[in-house]
Amino acid sequence: MIREISAKDFKQFAQAGVDFSSSYPNGIKKFLEAEIATFHPDDNFFFKQGGHMQCFIFEDNKIIIGRIAAMINPELQENGETVGLIGLFDCVEEYSVAQQLLDVAIKYLKQKKCSLIWGPMDFSIWHHYRFMTQGFERYPFYGEPRNPEYYPKFFEQYGFKTKTGWESQVLNMKSMELFYDHNKEQLELFYRLNYSFEKLTAKNKNQMMDLSYALISSTYHQFPAFSAISLEVFKTHFKRLPDLLDKDCTLFVKNPEGKYVGFLLVFKDITMAVKAMNGKSGYLSKLKFLAHRNNSCMANIAQGAALPHYIREAAVVGRRQLNKPLTLAGATMCQAIKNIMDSGRYEYAVISLMRDGAHIKNHANDESSETRTYQLYQLEVHD
Repeated sequence: MIREISAKDFKQFAQAGVDFSSSYPNGIKKFLEAEIATFHPDDNFFFKQGGHMQCFIFEDNKIIIGRIAAMINPELQENGETVGLIGLFDCVEEYSVAQQLLDVAIKYLKQKKCSLIWGPMDFSIWHHYRFMTQGFERYPFYGEPRNPEYYPKFFEQYGFKTKTGWESQVLNMKSMELFYDHNKEQLELFYRLNYSFEKLTAKNKNQMMDLSYALISSTYHQFPAFSAISLEVFKTHFKRLPDLLDKDCTLFVKNPEGKYVGFLLVFKDITMAVKAMNGKSGYLSKLKFLAHRNNSCMANIAQGAALPHYIREAAVVGRRQLNKPLTLAGATMCQAIKNIMDSGRYEYAVISLMRDGAHIKNHANDESSETRTYQLYQLEVHD
């Protein structure tokens, strides 16, 4: 039986998500407190922006065998139409269960006049979204979408089509060395043209949070499913971001005039530390986190961007002064890879979640030792 979830039952809905996450292949168990917090307006800006959500659970003999949420984010529109969202989806490996859950969520969104539906997306791209479609057997990195392999297959069987795809490319040490050798000419060009990098420090972290927001807002606004948020919301939602970054490898790019024109965030590998907590946040679990926090394996190169005007400017300046265009992405990635190798903390680097068509994908295709894929799906519905 499928039933709507009221506000007083959100803990049950959240607990179901935690329970299902325990069975994700190589996944990281969700934290109940964090799951519950997503339903509170004080903790989730989605509701403050006028977002609306209706949750459903599927029970069989009082056992939850599936859950789903239908959401409307007023900030998300395509061709002037508000997009309906399907998210917070989990179910057992029975297509009939997934079908019934999707039926009830889509019926709800159709009643709200949504003719275009995206999923999986929990509230917005600032939260969790996308299904993993390849790489289930591999070591995870923190923040990577994880789900059973049958989830995307169920969506496709229902009729969802791919809206956007992503790749993560993993480099082992040999691959990193090859990448550096193939791109070091760009890095040398970068320095010869008087460009420079600034690292993240305890003293400049507030400034760099402001800068990251400004660069993301300026460069990602054309991204499919992008929704704008304020600086205040960004800094609240990502308040832990500086602590998650590898300060020796994260880079902010400055042009010869000293203006910040780009950035590349590199996350520390806390996968084993978070997995050791097993979804709990008590004193003992925090001790387990501390005991495993240095068990690093994979540096996560994520969220890089440069302002388009300065990308073009670098190419022109390089060609004019040294007869070779400067590629900011190539130079920045090369320096990050060098810093990761020099750190001695990692065996691998993952260039993570690169969108289809993104130029940065071309920088590691030849050297990648492993590729993982992800999808966001779309369904058109009609009366």
